[in-house]
Amino acid sequence: LHRVFAAIPKDKLPIRYAYEVKLDHKPYINAFAVPGGKIVVTTALMDLLPDDQSLTFVLGHELGHFQGRHHLISLERMLVLTMISKTLFGRDISGLFAKILGLFDLQYTRHNELAADKWGLYLLKETYGNYKGAKTFFKKMHRQQGSSHLEEFFSTHPSPLHRIDAIDRYIHTASFS
Repeated sequence: LHRVFAAIPKDKLPIRYAYEVKLDHKPYINAFAVPGGKIVVTTALMDLLPDDQSLTFVLGHELGHFQGRHHLISLERMLVLTMISKTLFGRDISGLFAKILGLFDLQYTRHNELAADKWGLYLLKETYGNYKGAKTFFKKMHRQQGSSHLEEFFSTHPSPLHRIDAIDRYIHTASFS
C-alpha cells in the first residue's frame, strides 16, 4: 500500500496535504478518504485488487474526493440543514432532514464518485502511462457484488458496470476536466 502510494507523482497530487495511507484490517471491501489527508483501505479490498495499477486507481479515486472537496461540501450541506432546522423548529432535527434529503441527494453523491473515478484515471495515466487497472477493478467488483438497478437506485455509488461505461467514455474522450 505505502509503496504504491509513494509511486504516484507527488506533483500530481491534489491539494497539498501531508497525505497518509492506512491499512485497516477489516473483512469488508472498502476504501475511504478522511478529511485532512488520510486514506484508509481495508484488507478485504487489498485482497481483491489484482495489481499495483488497480490499487493506484483506488488511491487516485480517494484522492479525487480531496480534489473535488467532497468532504467540505458535505459538511457545508449538513451545517445548512442544521441552521434551517434550528430556525424552523427551534432545535436540531438535521439528522431527520439528512435522511429525507438523502434519498434526493443520491444523484449528487454518485456524481462525486464518478468525478473521483476521473481523478483516479488521471493519476493512473500519470503514474503508469496507461489506464490499465481501473476497469479490472470494477470488473472484479461486479463479479463480487453483482448488479441490481434497484440497489443502485438507493446507493451512493454507481454500479460497477455503470462505472466501467463511464471509464470507457472518459478514456475515449480523454476528458479529465
